[in-house]
Amino acid sequence: MQAEFLRLGELLGERQRAAAINRRVDAALGAAPLKYKPKVLWLVSIEPLITVNDATFTAEFIRRAGGRNVFGGLSTRYPCVNIEEIVARQPEVIIVVAGHGNRLDLSSLAGLPAVKNRQVYYLAADAVCQPTPLQFLKGYGLVRGVLARSQPRSGSPGRSRAR
Repeated sequence: MQAEFLRLGELLGERQRAAAINRRVDAALGAAPLKYKPKVLWLVSIEPLITVNDATFTAEFIRRAGGRNVFGGLSTRYPCVNIEEIVARQPEVIIVVAGHGNRLDLSSLAGLPAVKNRQVYYLAADAVCQPTPLQFLKGYGLVRGVLARSQPRSGSPGRSRAR
């Protein structure tokens, strides 16, 4: 993404400005790693259920924020999945791209760690679906916050609960 942004800056005669923005993004993404890397399910759609593989810019949020994409190894960039596939992967955090007031029906997912521990989050599409460096930085901050809340509490054998 940053290389593409730099190229765009060159095409617009703004290479130095684009490079400065890239440096700012790099500095912000240099946060200390999370101690625990939770398994994350990212849903870009709930009707049908569509997730992401590791070749998407969206998966960069998960990786850079400290999580593991449960569908990262699939060959399709935005694969349709079913409930059984989700249950088999046991995500510890579910992030749903919010739009049009849609809510994920959790009744068939009640046994998942993410649902049991109240680690289901809805993030605005505007914040996480625009692949520019500065917008990526904003989205990264949101995802990093979600994954930080999913960390086990110090001295506690259980998982933390969402606030």
